[in-house]
Amino acid sequence: MKTVVIGAGSDLGVQINGASSGPIQLIRDMSSFYKGEIISIAQNTAIIKNRNLAEKRKNEIEINSFNKVLYDTLVEKYQAGLFPVTIGGDGSVCIASILASLKSNDNVGVIWFGAHPSYNTYDTTPTGNVHGMVLSTVTGQKQEELRVFNENGTVINPTSVSIVGARSIDQREQENLKYANVNIFSTDDIKSKGAGSIVDEAFKAASEKAQKFHVVFNLDLIDPTVSIGVSVPEDNGIDEKMAMELIDAILTHARELVAFDVVEFNPTKDPDRKTEQIALNMLAKMVSTLDDLPDEN
Repeated sequence: MKTVVIGAGSDLGVQINGASSGPIQLIRDMSSFYKGEIISIAQNTAIIKNRNLAEKRKNEIEINSFNKVLYDTLVEKYQAGLFPVTIGGDGSVCIASILASLKSNDNVGVIWFGAHPSYNTYDTTPTGNVHGMVLSTVTGQKQEELRVFNENGTVINPTSVSIVGARSIDQREQENLKYANVNIFSTDDIKSKGAGSIVDEAFKAASEKAQKFHVVFNLDLIDPTVSIGVSVPEDNGIDEKMAMELIDAILTHARELVAFDVVEFNPTKDPDRKTEQIALNMLAKMVSTLDDLPDEN
């Protein structure tokens, strides 16, 4: 299985700057172990972001413009038979990456690792930050405006989504999740049941309606006392050892994967470069294992 690494350098989905430079830094450091194809996509530096907390449609036009380029690039790489590893950027880039997986593969579900479920809508968001609306958008819970580049209009079945590590859920977002019947596993579930067990449960729960999976790993899953380098850290996360155990567990399902994203790294919030190192360890394990995996006959 041959991978391609795509840097998606956007922080348009969050009011805090910095995540747009995350892919640049990680890709530069990956040169020591990754020799495959690398593509970098960057947001327009002339954009002035909307930080008005009362605005519920922040940077919509700019996000769509960026995501259209990312989406088209990913679809092209799928057509070439490659496995995309996308490095964000904030989580809004996953609207494009997930919909590209859906465009290019049959029966796709999503396994989403992160502290935030990203299931707000324009109606329920307290901030207007699009990185908090990714899963609601790709599962068709409104936000048609954020998937205009998805020509055939198809969306992910919400029951084909498993969220792993959720621990910061807005009240009205919780109602959205309940209504959509999304599978949810908390950070406490990971700690009590173990990485391998909870990953297997997440895949099993989502596999009733899906056969292949797009995996997203939000680095905010990790506790800020361990690594602080994300735009919106949340307490009570996992440690570095458990993060790598999750990667190992995900890779036991390698034949079910169609894509892997690592998002939310913000180098401006990472003074000791610990988050960077954890992300690099994850990426090294992922790309080396996938590149060594024989193609299916």
